[in-house]
Amino acid sequence: MSRPEHLIRFDWEFQDKNTKKIPAVILAKTLNAVQRIVNMIANEIEGQHGGEIDRLSQERSEKYLLSIKELRVGSAHATLVLGDPSIDAVAQDDLDKVASGFKNLTQAIQEQNHELVEDLFSNRSRKIKALSVYKDIIPNSKTGIRLKVGVNSEKIDFDSDKATQNINTFIHKEYEQEDSVIVKGKLNRLSFDHNEFMLFYIPKGKNLKAKYTDDFEAFLLQHPRNLVQIRCKATIDRNNNITKISEVYSMDDVDLSPILIKSFEYDGQSFLIKKPIELSVFLDDSEQLYCVVDDKFALNVAAETREELIEDIYDKLAFMWDFYIETISEPYREDVINLRTNLLGFMKKINE
Repeated sequence: MSRPEHLIRFDWEFQDKNTKKIPAVILAKTLNAVQRIVNMIANEIEGQHGGEIDRLSQERSEKYLLSIKELRVGSAHATLVLGDPSIDAVAQDDLDKVASGFKNLTQAIQEQNHELVEDLFSNRSRKIKALSVYKDIIPNSKTGIRLKVGVNSEKIDFDSDKATQNINTFIHKEYEQEDSVIVKGKLNRLSFDHNEFMLFYIPKGKNLKAKYTDDFEAFLLQHPRNLVQIRCKATIDRNNNITKISEVYSMDDVDLSPILIKSFEYDGQSFLIKKPIELSVFLDDSEQLYCVVDDKFALNVAAETREELIEDIYDKLAFMWDFYIETISEPYREDVINLRTNLLGFMKKINE
C-alpha cells in the first residue's frame, strides 16, 4: 500500500480582515525559500557535503522538487507536494525525513526550541544558511500579513516578530561557535608599527581595532581608506553585530560593480539570456550585505558575499521561470502578466 504524499501548506491573511490580495512577489519569495530549505535538509539527511551554496544533482533535484497541488495566485493559499517517491528505492523514506525535518524546523522557530534545530543540522554552515533563508518565508509584520504553515495534518500559526527574533537568537548561538565571520567596513587609522588597523563598522557606528599579519600589509597600503570585506574571528553581541575582531584570516575589496546577467546553468537547467543586462549592486543599510533589486524581474536579493549574490540571482531567475512560465495557469493577474512578459522577453530555457 502506497504511503500518502507529503503536503506543505501556506495560508496568508491580512490582520485587518480586508479582502486584499497577497502580492505575487511575496508568494514567489516564499516558495523559492521553501525549496532551498528542503534542498538543505535533504543534503543533511543524505550526508552530503555542505559548502556556501547547497546544490542538488539533476536527479536528486527531481527527487525533492516541490510541485504545486493547489494554488490561487493573488489569493492567500498554496499547497505544495514534496518530491517524487518513484525516483529511487529509498526515496519515500528520505521524503518522510525531509518533511519531518521541515516541520521540526518550522516548529523550532516558532517555539524557540534550539534542540530541534541542533537535531536537524550537524553542519553549522548549512544550519545558519537554512535559518537565514527561512526569514524569506515569514512576512514582515509591517505588511499586516499573517502566515500559517502546515506540514501534512499539522499547522503552525506564526507571529512574525517573534519568529524572526527567534531565528536571530538561533543564528547568534551558532555564530558564537563559528571560527570565522565576514565583516565589511571602511579602513581607518592604519598603524604599521603595531600591525593594527581600525575598521569603521556601520551597525555599531564605531571603529573596531584589528591586528593583522605581514601578509596583509601590501593590501592595506593600496587600500588605506577603502571599504573592505574581511573574514575574521570575532566576538558577536545578541543582535549579531560584531563587537571585537581578534584575528584576521582574509581581506578583499568590496566589489559594487554591476553584475552582468548572461546565459547560465542552474540545477541541470540551461537558460539562454536573449539580451544580457547589468544589475546594480549596493550594500544594505548595515553595509554588511550585497543587494540587488530589480522590479522588472521581481528580484530582491541579498547575500553576504558577491559570489553568493550572483548564485542567488540565478536561483531566483530559474525559479521565476519554472513557476511563472511553466507552472501557473490562466487567468493571470496584471502583475503576473507583466512579469511573464518581462521573463519571456529576457530569457529562454534551452534544454527542453
